[in-house]
Amino acid sequence: MRLRADRLLELAVGLAVAACGDDCEITAPVLKGEACTPEAERRFVWQVTRSHHLFADRLADVDPNDFETPRQVLDALVAPIPEDRFSFIASASGEVRFFVEGQTLGYGLSVGVRGDEVRVLDVLGQAQGDAPSSAARAGIERGDRIEAVDGEPVQILLAEDRFSEALGPYEPGTRHRVSIRDRSGDTRTVDLEIDFFAIVPVPVVQVLDRSEGPVGYLVLRNFTEPADVQLEAAAARFEEAGVERLVLDLRYNGGGLISTANLLGDLLVGPRGPRRVWTRSVFNARNAGCNRPELLQERPASLRRLRELVVLTLPGTASASELVVNSLKPWVQTHTVGRTTFGKPVGQLGFGFCEAVLRPITFRIVNADGEGDYFEGIAPDCRVDDDPTRPFADVQEGMLQAALSVLEEGECPGQQPKGRARERADLQWRALERPDAPERIRRIW
Repeated sequence: MRLRADRLLELAVGLAVAACGDDCEITAPVLKGEACTPEAERRFVWQVTRSHHLFADRLADVDPNDFETPRQVLDALVAPIPEDRFSFIASASGEVRFFVEGQTLGYGLSVGVRGDEVRVLDVLGQAQGDAPSSAARAGIERGDRIEAVDGEPVQILLAEDRFSEALGPYEPGTRHRVSIRDRSGDTRTVDLEIDFFAIVPVPVVQVLDRSEGPVGYLVLRNFTEPADVQLEAAAARFEEAGVERLVLDLRYNGGGLISTANLLGDLLVGPRGPRRVWTRSVFNARNAGCNRPELLQERPASLRRLRELVVLTLPGTASASELVVNSLKPWVQTHTVGRTTFGKPVGQLGFGFCEAVLRPITFRIVNADGEGDYFEGIAPDCRVDDDPTRPFADVQEGMLQAALSVLEEGECPGQQPKGRARERADLQWRALERPDAPERIRRIW
């Protein structure tokens, strides 16, 4: 069985059965059209969650008729399970836009705060590409500072916890005037507008010329279908350049399709273990027939020389990103540089109903050595803060500089002795989140 998220996405647009093999059939009632009454929707969520949730035996005993919305039913069911921070209900159209088309709604920014300073961590959506973002068209760049929104200084907005409110509401056509100070110190005002834009999943692919041989550097923003062809092209470029060491930048990657994570595994370590285990997915007792391994495959663009790899991680590194980090370790010397990841060692099937998709956590994921359950996140081997003051691929940027030191010197620069690691919030860049957004896009504005 290949437990592919693209197969599961079909459920999001209306199919009622995920057939994963002769002994694996995960079913859900068909609910659409005139059958979509509020009572039927609540019962759908209650029934499917009780049948297919990974921790079905720990769900609360609730009556769906005691609640007003499907979301309230889901929240009540999973309330006793601290490991479940992830089950959610989304719109079917939004799921297709993100996973298949690689689009989301916003200005096209990822922003972070340290103290009372707000900086741009990333700009998503190329100015000259398909469906560009408002931020890209305005010429905003990583490292720029946001000084004010509609004339209100960010220091006041942060102090009064109104930053998100100041940039809302998150609806197409919302416009705000934002003051920007670039890295050289020049200030200008730009008009930003919320609209759907296309995320470029692989914005940076570089071969760094180093004294000990070329080092590949790749930034991956999310695991969506548009990433597949870009990842294959990047791997082909690295293979042609003779890359034996790689820096994989997942610092802002909140996850996405498991099928794309599996493809990345094939590209990085497929030649080392063809037909050997990449991951294992484990379901609840009712769906134990779906417990199958995902096997590695060698692909035309697979890296055949790769011998060492560094992954850059932050608290926003989640889900499919963590799957990749955890699953690489049995197959190639893998280091992590940055901060502890989010902590999501579980996956979700999508069950379409009416105009929505229910995504309860339905399986856990372990690597070839049986390792998983990193609900507290994956701790870095080398603790380094984010450095949004410099662009991606700048060898002086803090996280990349540390990664190169690990690869070339075997050392983590500035590593604190145990018990003395810096944890003060004012020393770290913390990604600001949209509280109304699903976890995978919460850090995209």
